[in-house]
Amino acid sequence: MLTNPYTITEQLVGKSQGFMARVVSPDGSGQVVGSEGKAILPGDVSTIACTVYDQDSQTPSEPFAVTITSAAILSTLTVANNWALQDQIGYNFLFVVPGANFAVAGHTYRIVFEITTTGGTPLGWYHLHSALPKAPS
Repeated sequence: MLTNPYTITEQLVGKSQGFMARVVSPDGSGQVVGSEGKAILPGDVSTIACTVYDQDSQTPSEPFAVTITSAAILSTLTVANNWALQDQIGYNFLFVVPGANFAVAGHTYRIVFEITTTGGTPLGWYHLHSALPKAPS
């Protein structure tokens, strides 16, 4: 289960983009988050993956694999980086996708995150990101 599982972001072409979410699972070992479940901790992660798809390319099903580790999972729920606009509970997932993955202005990219917990629970979500043209010099 996720809070903020789907967002649409915009950034200038070639610029990195950060993504935040609260990731909870029945087999998480972190803080209990109401009826959502327990926040997962870095040690709860068996596998984690990030894949980027250029939705406007001639081959939109061809993914770009992005290196991600369990370090994207924070040890505590955090309220920072504009998360306070969401709620006061916080997020425990923060990852910055390098700008090289958003290389074509005007294209929309789908960023897919997938986690499997050590207890075997699969978790996944995605974001849409638009690469805006740079202003003329």
